[in-house]
Amino acid sequence: MQSLRDILRNLGLDTWIKYHMLMQRAEAKYHRKLGHLYRRAIRSLAEMLRELGVSEVYMGYPMYISHDRGNGYNADIWWFRRIAR
Repeated sequence: MQSLRDILRNLGLDTWIKYHMLMQRAEAKYHRKLGHLYRRAIRSLAEMLRELGVSEVYMGYPMYISHDRGNGYNADIWWFRRIAR
């Protein structure tokens, strides 16, 4: 969608605005879904730890994973600051 938008824009056609709006909506939807998944995962983890009687949780950045074997599935996708908050 982004490449089509850029092609139309470079050609000077006004229809690129339609594709720009569609792309913005798709990105917003993606971020809303991702945020919901994070909140749900953290909430279920907190409920499970509470049932197990855990009173303190220590959290650290996955430094060795992100530096040595990091990719988008195990290190880059986690929003560390948001989860910590």
